[in-house]
Amino acid sequence: MHPKSDGFLESPLYVQDVSASARFYAKIFGLHCGLSCANLTAILLVVGVMDLRAMVAVTAVITAERLAPAGRQAARAIGAVVVGAGLFLIVRAVGLG
Repeated sequence: MHPKSDGFLESPLYVQDVSASARFYAKIFGLHCGLSCANLTAILLVVGVMDLRAMVAVTAVITAERLAPAGRQAARAIGAVVVGAGLFLIVRAVGLG
């Protein structure tokens, strides 16, 4: 059966040049991966890149997000904890607590 017969070649996802297709999907995957970890990377930069405890904590959090069966719920829980910690640090810096 020829691929043309089922409309596959008209699909916007079909690219005849395999290397161009691979580069396209590599860029999409890299962008998704970078953006999904950008917030935790920013936290690591603020806390200290060379702080081993911070590196271990961020690595564990990213691993939990990726490998948890309910990844979205894990990400939301991690986000809530990070926001809570940020609010605590703000209150402490202002001197209210």
